[in-house]
Amino acid sequence: MASNQTELIDELRLFTGYGTGVLDDTEFGTVIDRAAQHVSIVKDISDESFDFYASQDREEALFWFSCLFAKVAVKELDAQTIQVGSIDLRSLLAKDHNDATTWFRNAQAALRALDSNGDAAFGVGIGSVTRKDRVYGKNATASTNNPLGG
Repeated sequence: MASNQTELIDELRLFTGYGTGVLDDTEFGTVIDRAAQHVSIVKDISDESFDFYASQDREEALFWFSCLFAKVAVKELDAQTIQVGSIDLRSLLAKDHNDATTWFRNAQAALRALDSNGDAAFGVGIGSVTRKDRVYGKNATASTNNPLGG
């Protein structure tokens, strides 16, 4: 897990195989910034001081979207003539490339793992219903609001 952008660039270079001749550090930084912006928009994270390196779940989402946006930047995924800073998510699925498909699935899974605060989302959904207006057991009395007359 990377703890800063420099380490993330190193990890991305190892994973993608993109050396400095393909994407220099500045271009990779732009790719990472765009990926961070995308994750922030999708997860409605408005805190500008949000740290993607604070947890493995956050960094995982940033990593996978950075991989995808890097593929667009080097034109391995179909994209119109674009600059590295203007990558569009629609471009990510334009070509049926096995790595891209797997990477996109991993990116989507990492994104789903984050809640809207950018932290791991555990227990998403309805756990149980709490009704504070009900009394059960020996203390229960008939309710005048019960349409069933109970």
